[in-house]
Amino acid sequence: MSSLTKSVPRVAIIGAGLTGLSCARQLISQGYSVHVFEQHETVAGRMATTVISSASTQSLRFDHGTQYFTVRSPEFSQQVDLWNNQKVVQQWFGPFVSLDGGACGSAIGDDARYVGCPGMDALCVDLARQCFESKNGCSKLTLQATVLPLHREAEGWRVQYQNSATRLVIQEQSLFDAVVLTVPSSKVKSILPSDSPLLTEAAPIQMAPCLAVLLAFEESLSLPYGGVFVQESLLRWISNNSSMPGRNRLPEQWTLHPSSQWSAEHMGDTDAEILTQVCAAFEAATAIRIPSPLLQSVYRWEDAIPVNPTSQGYFSDPAQRLILAGDWCNDARVEGAYASGLKAAKHLVEQIMTTM
Repeated sequence: MSSLTKSVPRVAIIGAGLTGLSCARQLISQGYSVHVFEQHETVAGRMATTVISSASTQSLRFDHGTQYFTVRSPEFSQQVDLWNNQKVVQQWFGPFVSLDGGACGSAIGDDARYVGCPGMDALCVDLARQCFESKNGCSKLTLQATVLPLHREAEGWRVQYQNSATRLVIQEQSLFDAVVLTVPSSKVKSILPSDSPLLTEAAPIQMAPCLAVLLAFEESLSLPYGGVFVQESLLRWISNNSSMPGRNRLPEQWTLHPSSQWSAEHMGDTDAEILTQVCAAFEAATAIRIPSPLLQSVYRWEDAIPVNPTSQGYFSDPAQRLILAGDWCNDARVEGAYASGLKAAKHLVEQIMTTM
């Protein structure tokens, strides 16, 4: 064991979404020193909640990425029960339907659907609180940190990042014994060394984009559903955010997600062009004429949906003490992202760090 790691092993985790934070919490509970780097201003990744302000209305919170999650495994069920007791999550009752030109059909699947409260980011906010509120100083979260290509030195990994606000490049003074990347598969090659075998592992996993159109109306649209799986439309999902527990009922807020294919084809369109087409599709799907929105906005998710996720949980290079994790490693669901973080932490503790 090197002098670097005689006391507390140090691990860098890149990405503060559900995978990164579940991994961090597990490692911290095992006595590791963990530093999480996140490129955005907040935690949560694709479970983020955005706040939009305008001159005509108060600030409104939209769940513009992940819309809900389901629970199937005993391990995740136990965690969700804890969150439910703390009102961090609640079941969302919709109602859920499929919709084709205004005609309602049965929703896809019969799993109970849950949401974070007061926004989908609540799960990650709670995990971050558990990880970093402690005053022991062993673990740290750095936001607005775009991690630059990793560099391996004799006794560990050197991490540098650019602060997205100041554009300054900052180098961590201490080396890290191991690194866990929880970024989308498409972002892996910008961080890993060019000779890493993990590049080959991640290369086949494709991430599809998704546009999000956010609308707010002064009065309710009086539509009899909360979540809609849309058929025969450029839209694939319609959500009345105001029908979710813990949200304001008025102004009534809606999130519209076009299909991945349509999103990819129109990612470069102007906001006005996207709004015109998506709002027309909203009217066609619901068979109503929508009033002028109080607020409207477009958000672009470049790496939203794993097209061909694996199910193994993580990819690992034990010799270099590198791990890749995320929902794209463990199916494209919230539960998969959570489980991937736990599996990566378990592998790191039991298989990698024991060789130091």
